[in-house]
Amino acid sequence: MSSIAITQLDDLDIVVEERMEFDSSQKQYYLNLFDERIKDGIIKKGTNFNDDRWLIMIGGEEYFIGFPDDIVIKKLSKLFDRNVSEFELAYKSFILFKLNQPRSAIKFNSNMKRMHVNLENIKIDIDIVAKVKYFIEYIKISEENYKLFENLFDNSMDNLETGERVLPEFEDIFKFSDIINDIVENRNLLDYKDYLLVIIWWKICSILPLRPSEFLRTIFNCIYEKEGEFYLKVKRSKGKTGDKIRNVSKIDDYYFEDTVNIDERLYDLIFRYKQILRDEFDYTENKELFPFVIIKNVGYRKYSSNGVNQRQKNADTIVSIDLRKIVDKFYKDIVEGEYGFKTIPKYLKKEKGIEYIEQTLPYDSRHIAIINLILIGSDVLEVMHLAGHRSVNTAYSYYNHIKEFSRGYALGYAKAIKSRNGLKGNIKEVDDAQKIIDKNNRKEEANFILNIINGKKVEPKKVDGGYCHYSSIDTDKSFCFLYERNHALCQYFVRDTKKVLEDEIKKIEAELDTDVKVLKDLINDMNGISKFNELYQTTSYRISKRIQELAVINRKILMEEE
Repeated sequence: MSSIAITQLDDLDIVVEERMEFDSSQKQYYLNLFDERIKDGIIKKGTNFNDDRWLIMIGGEEYFIGFPDDIVIKKLSKLFDRNVSEFELAYKSFILFKLNQPRSAIKFNSNMKRMHVNLENIKIDIDIVAKVKYFIEYIKISEENYKLFENLFDNSMDNLETGERVLPEFEDIFKFSDIINDIVENRNLLDYKDYLLVIIWWKICSILPLRPSEFLRTIFNCIYEKEGEFYLKVKRSKGKTGDKIRNVSKIDDYYFEDTVNIDERLYDLIFRYKQILRDEFDYTENKELFPFVIIKNVGYRKYSSNGVNQRQKNADTIVSIDLRKIVDKFYKDIVEGEYGFKTIPKYLKKEKGIEYIEQTLPYDSRHIAIINLILIGSDVLEVMHLAGHRSVNTAYSYYNHIKEFSRGYALGYAKAIKSRNGLKGNIKEVDDAQKIIDKNNRKEEANFILNIINGKKVEPKKVDGGYCHYSSIDTDKSFCFLYERNHALCQYFVRDTKKVLEDEIKKIEAELDTDVKVLKDLINDMNGISKFNELYQTTSYRISKRIQELAVINRKILMEEE
């Protein structure tokens, strides 16, 4: 399945694109894409896909992309875990996808020519590290080969807040969220003292679009209740919003304070966490919500040893790289050790028969939160405010790709429901719908028993595309009303042919496309439409409903494929 890639440009402006994974069987698709680039004028006419160099146009000027020679290609193919012909196809097709940022494609190509030498000593342009990671994500390599790149990536860890970001599959995001929820709701938080930073980060930042640096600067007295409502005070970076900063070294000058409404459960969790800070960590300063003392004894490599601080910078301050390291450790100790998932970076191939989970990084949560807000139908102005966007054009970049988000979201949700019972979803009305289903299931069980006792044989009822196996269909239409007579969504529906569900998916996706277009048109002219709020809410509700429907049908297909 394709992933979602988010490229940040100029602080807030973003480009969102569907991220493709390389498929060696799709050579004709890549050749067709090459022809499209020629038609668009990006690649000069007369250039051939198999040429040693391509002539491209940037702003009316011609530039060459000269590919690595045969010797370098052979070394690179070994490094990237592919045979020579596959690697060449992957390399050139990747360049094709990156030609919407031609200068980056040129720099990527020139840096890759040096990648066959010793990775321990190689130095490449820091802004190209993201492209190299992107290429590894695109081509997928073995875990053994990936280790060769770790030194290269570790050296650029501090720069992970910029550049391109590939979100994990939504299925894995749901799994991770389910693990955090299970710990918070069913386990003793004191048993997870080393990972409180991770738990609070996810519970806040998966719903509130904060950057890691903003999250970590939260003050201790950050929550309060007023007239039955609950509030959280957070920091927002002026540097990311274009504001002029008097003194960038001072927290109060670099950040401004914002207040957002939260639910009572999050309020209670933060309250419990603050009590643990006082009682278990003897924290009495009451300045920061995340003082250094909470990670002091975690002891990850290079930063502490036997509880003794060995840091040369940020000696008493938690920074973004700390959060990243603790998240890594959480995946190893808890996600793998307690919950049995094999943690895998987004760059690696997945083997059959192993329950994998792609790792979610601290820098992913902001984008996940924005996507969640959009897909549950939040008001566009609320999304802008919560994300810290000053311009509707920035938020619009996300809305422009709702279709890609929603399809991945629906399939990921379906896979997660299939693989883990009790998963907590973020889609509207799932809980209410489940209550109706549970109630009707109990009623159906009772009817089934009565029919056996009375010797009554109930035949399936013919409906469009298949048969309804609900024994009380003649007297009880609750399922019909619940699914608006869309039989394919109902658990008692058995289709005639495989094509029925596939056609239903196409139908829902067509309706989703229409709703997305309406929503985009509304946002484009939000100031000129008198009933904007009403129309926006109605359309976003329909989109949420379509996502739920796609999830239901995808789950049915997945169950049948077992």
